[in-house]
Amino acid sequence: MRIALAACLFAPVLALAQAGFPTEFPAGAETLQPDDLQKKLAGRVVQMKYANGADVRLEFKDAYAYVDSGRSSDSGKWRVQESQLCIDWQRFPSGCSQVRTVGNALYVKRLTNGEVVQMVLK
Repeated sequence: MRIALAACLFAPVLALAQAGFPTEFPAGAETLQPDDLQKKLAGRVVQMKYANGADVRLEFKDAYAYVDSGRSSDSGKWRVQESQLCIDWQRFPSGCSQVRTVGNALYVKRLTNGEVVQMVLK
């Protein structure tokens, strides 16, 4: 009985530890200077595809960001803090996510689950 209870309690933890998506930045990924990250995002649209199949569109205007995932949308104030992208969403979980670059490609580590996703600038 105790073994079954322990298995039920820790199964979600084990499943998370064996995530089906990348949780590490690609080899050679480097941080950006805050000004460089700000310049790369300001006034731009970013497309991302999550491992769960969701297509996400982020638009960065002045001090506000807008997100649309097809199923839901939100907006909030954004800023760059060191090498992190920080967004204070109105409804979604707010916080800061690490951003790295490899060549011209940008990658972000999602705050909610640690998935590393390429940010395609439009």
